[in-house]
Amino acid sequence: PDHLHRRGLSVTYGKEETMTSHGLSRRSVLTMAPLGALGVALAVSNAPQAKAEELSTYWIQRDLIYFGFLPIGSDDGIYGAQTTEAVRWMQYRAGLEEDGIAGPETQQALFDRVLHVQERVPGCEADGYAGPDTFAKTAEMQTDNGLPATGVCDDATLKIVKQGLWKDPK
Repeated sequence: PDHLHRRGLSVTYGKEETMTSHGLSRRSVLTMAPLGALGVALAVSNAPQAKAEELSTYWIQRDLIYFGFLPIGSDDGIYGAQTTEAVRWMQYRAGLEEDGIAGPETQQALFDRVLHVQERVPGCEADGYAGPDTFAKTAEMQTDNGLPATGVCDDATLKIVKQGLWKDPK
């Protein structure tokens, strides 16, 4: 997400780079290798860290995108009006209080539903987070079942994995 890049972070899971646990991309660490262990340790200790809520907002958005509540590409890590509305819609479909806040109950509902689908998508790693592998394996399953290969687990895709994950929309 752009706002994390401005802070010196690179959170582009599954795209170009992956983060280390210290807020540096693997590529950044490798370019520091000639500096030796001391140089890498100093760089890591001085690297800005993403706040937990920024990363969790990113993953909440990925899960919302996976179920079609947000458009693809809207995972920017910013919990704005679009994310709030998507959370409200997801809460309605999950039978939760519709407050637009992704609190613990809402996050658990998203996690459980992603995990539920992942366990039924052939070859998909079941970890409860809608990462690139989840989208790719879902697209493969959609193709195998004559659906458009969007990678988004829409209602037509849900009919393949199991009925009743969400209640019917109004």
